[in-house]
Amino acid sequence: MNENPGKVIREMFNLENSNNNSIKELINSIPMPQIETKVGKPFKIGDRIIYPIIRTYVTIGKDFAGIEIFPIALVIQESQDKYAISLIDEEIDQEKLFKMITSK
Repeated sequence: MNENPGKVIREMFNLENSNNNSIKELINSIPMPQIETKVGKPFKIGDRIIYPIIRTYVTIGKDFAGIEIFPIALVIQESQDKYAISLIDEEIDQEKLFKMITSK
């Protein structure tokens, strides 16, 4: 088979008359996601209340919508103490997370 693989692919996907800018235009048309950090539903284990902290990515485009949800930390409250545990490879601002759970 001596056919040009690029030509075969363009013919398969009806891209013969397209130029390389089509892919760039498609990628550039995808909007940036809206990113938010939120407190999930707390749950209680013994004397502890555990607050999951999640990060959401919402993307809404012309012909599609997508959402991704990732747990990023846990805030644990026991008696009068609070502490946070990161679930990702990033430093977390414990004070910011503590304010998030007290403002609920």
